[in-house]
Amino acid sequence: MIRQAVSRWLGDPRLARLARPLLRRRATVFMLHRFAHPDRGPGLRGLECLLETLRRERVPIVGLSTLLDRWETDPRGLAGAVAFTVDDGYADFDTLGGPLFARFDAPVTVFLVTGFLDRQLWLWWDQVSWIAETTRNDLMVPIEHEPSLRIGGTTGGERRAAAAAVVERLKDLPDLGRRDAIGALAREAGVEIPAASPEQYAPMTWDQARSWSSRGVTFGPHTMSHPVLSRADPETSAREIRGSWERLRAEIPGAVPVFCYPNGRAADFGSREEQTVADLGLRAALATTTGYLGPGAARFALPRFALPSSLGGAVQIAFGVERAKALWRGTR
Repeated sequence: MIRQAVSRWLGDPRLARLARPLLRRRATVFMLHRFAHPDRGPGLRGLECLLETLRRERVPIVGLSTLLDRWETDPRGLAGAVAFTVDDGYADFDTLGGPLFARFDAPVTVFLVTGFLDRQLWLWWDQVSWIAETTRNDLMVPIEHEPSLRIGGTTGGERRAAAAAVVERLKDLPDLGRRDAIGALAREAGVEIPAASPEQYAPMTWDQARSWSSRGVTFGPHTMSHPVLSRADPETSAREIRGSWERLRAEIPGAVPVFCYPNGRAADFGSREEQTVADLGLRAALATTTGYLGPGAARFALPRFALPSSLGGAVQIAFGVERAKALWRGTR
């Protein structure tokens, strides 16, 4: 109770603005994925409240390229600015996310899984969710040499939570092992995974992406099929990065030369992937390691914050309260 009260207090913009001087040489990059599923992010209303707050408090919202320009030339130009990024390229960006960013005149960069937009695949974690939602039976996910994972529960929320836990565990498997586990899960559930993604998991179209590009949204590469690159062989890793950049440029000539690593944890990419990105002449790459963009940030492993589900949590990040906490703990 006390911790929740303190969190609400620190998330009040009237107090949080006192921490903004701590971000004189730093900026926030927020990461989102979905807009139609509140349990998979802050939801549309949460994002709307944050954008309203940032505009009211005159926190600068800038495009990713502008942010990198400032970071490269003089970090003092970062001045607590905020940039928004959206990963994967789901259709709900076209119907929900894009219109909301446009209403607030807020720049945003979307990182596209190019094979997803080409309708060659649908994203593997969505397949796990689809299987869990399609059957109410308890399911066991076999993993070679390890204990099986269970998807169970009687309510939609319980099954989604169980499926999310399975997805987190499957991220640590090589691609082949993960595909085998998902195939076994489908067989146990007695379902056949559709070749095309169901509507709730569908990508936007290239035409929709080009339409948003003409209205100021920028797009970057996010591999062709969203593998965990560090668990792929060298040829596959390089092909996924290079192929997504080439495909994106063919469809959207104004694509930003910034790569986004799938999953993006420290264990999910390494110097091999960073070198591939550099060799392609790309300007930078984004990870999902938590932190502010500022002096000393690694060009090919730039940090981002996952956008919290609560307005107060997002305000604490964007206004510098999280940096104040870190300085208090002596961690940065």
